Amino acid sequence: MALETMKISKAFAEQVAIRLPRQTLTRYAIYNTSKQVAKWIGIKLTKDTFARGVSKVIPLIGVPISTGLTYWTFKPMVNRLKKSLDE
Repeated sequence: MALETMKISKAFAEQVAIRLPRQTLTRYAIYNTSKQVAKWIGIKLTKDTFARGVSKVIPLIGVPISTGLTYWTFKPMVNRLKKSLDE
């Protein structure tokens, strides 16, 4: 299950890197804030570099979701197994 989730998050990140620069990012506050911070640091932030950065963050967001889902689904099975082995 974790391997499937990793594949899905990787594919999602690739699609974000492709599709995000096509959208109008100038109306989003996070893009404008990131652009201002990059300007203060001395880095030129374009839509493509912003999209690549966001696509690298997406798998990091997927890890806790995958972990929680795995825990939530396995917990009842573990309890049943423990109860069965105790008998």
